[in-house]
Amino acid sequence: MKFDLKDATNIPNLLVVFRMLCTPIFAGLVVYNGGQGITIYIGLAVFAIASVTDLFDGMIARKYNMCTGLGSVADPLADKVMHIVALYSLALIQFINPIVAVLIAVKEIVMIVATSVFKNKGIIIPANFYGKVPSALLSVGVILSFFHPHMLHIDEIVLFAATILAYVAFVQYLLIWIEEYNKAKANKA
Repeated sequence: MKFDLKDATNIPNLLVVFRMLCTPIFAGLVVYNGGQGITIYIGLAVFAIASVTDLFDGMIARKYNMCTGLGSVADPLADKVMHIVALYSLALIQFINPIVAVLIAVKEIVMIVATSVFKNKGIIIPANFYGKVPSALLSVGVILSFFHPHMLHIDEIVLFAATILAYVAFVQYLLIWIEEYNKAKANKA
């Protein structure tokens, strides 16, 4: 996959970079002062804005034919890092169960490694419905977690459902990768 410097300056890729920059800012605001005070709500606003950019970068890229090799790598990586950092930050201040953060982090890290391995073999599986639904649900669960004391465990239910769906999506991607790998291997024979 070839990267062109001008790819870094198109609008969808700039939105991805913006989302990446929001991630450490969000984490710092959330964990500052143990999740107490106004900074946590500023962190929530940063996360919400970053999540919205995730909706628009792909739409803009597809609609205006601005899909790039850089974007195909950076966008999913930015999403995974944002979710891992958000979950760990919220677990650190005890707004969510740390088991959710660990389960999602393990799945996301395995996905990053597997995607890299299969891309090196020329097998690229684009994001699909199975991956987008848990990602969106995870973002909703993170936002709801900011209001945990008032949620009557709804935030925990959403995060639990997102975690289960994330693993269902992982199995789905794994099956597609295996099928594509076997096709590629058969074509070489």
